Amino acid sequence: MSDSIVCDGCGKKYKWHDKLGGKKVKCACGHVIAVAARTVEVVREEIEDDLYALASDAEKKRSSAEAVAIAAPPPSPVVGNQVKPGLASAGIEDPFIAKGIYRRKGLAEEPKKEYTVSPLRDYILPPVFLILGIILCFVEAMHHKGNNYTLAQVLPLTIPTIIANLALVVGGTFLASAMAGVAFPDKIPITILKICAVALAPGAIGGILDPLIGGINGNIVGSLAAVGLYFGLFALLFRIAAAEMVACVMVIWIIRIGVLYCMYKFEGYRTGSEI
Repeated sequence: MSDSIVCDGCGKKYKWHDKLGGKKVKCACGHVIAVAARTVEVVREEIEDDLYALASDAEKKRSSAEAVAIAAPPPSPVVGNQVKPGLASAGIEDPFIAKGIYRRKGLAEEPKKEYTVSPLRDYILPPVFLILGIILCFVEAMHHKGNNYTLAQVLPLTIPTIIANLALVVGGTFLASAMAGVAFPDKIPITILKICAVALAPGAIGGILDPLIGGINGNIVGSLAAVGLYFGLFALLFRIAAAEMVACVMVIWIIRIGVLYCMYKFEGYRTGSEI
């Protein structure tokens, strides 16, 4: 249906309005125009067009919302103060987390290892090895370089050597543990007692074997015996990894060589003797 009204008398066109539908109006030329009412079919078509337009808008909005939902990543659930990895946020169980294996530190708290206290290893053997080490230090000093010295002769040198050796070994071991990330599971007093138990006996036994065998062979055998005993005592008294054990043994060995060299040089300079 046309949106205009045409006068049959003069041909002039007027705009059609709803309020004129079904009425008669008079043209300027005097001709009477019967305005037809809008048919039901036209109204239905316009209503259907409007409904189709509304449906199209709704469909476009829904498609846009689905596209945004697909493009946006799923939210990551927060456990405590930590964000769980993406597999769990997608509803998939992470096999690393299920088995307690974490691919990167900080994702979850690692379980703490529980150590059982052993009276023999923690309270009995350390003092025994410490006393044995002190005795062996005096024996080594009395037979230094194949000579025979009395206890009174070696006492002034051996006591400060033992004290300096223990102090430097304990301090050096803790410093090396801090730098290398060595974690001793025992309490600090027990750890110090164990370090002192390890520090003296192996080096003294190596010093005793050196002059007994003599020559370069004696030096090699004494050094290897001392290093082997260091590792053995560390494995017996401490519960640490092999790499951490190597770092501690190297520190103790270097400190022992340095202390002995300085002490014997000082004593030889002070007394003018060969000791």
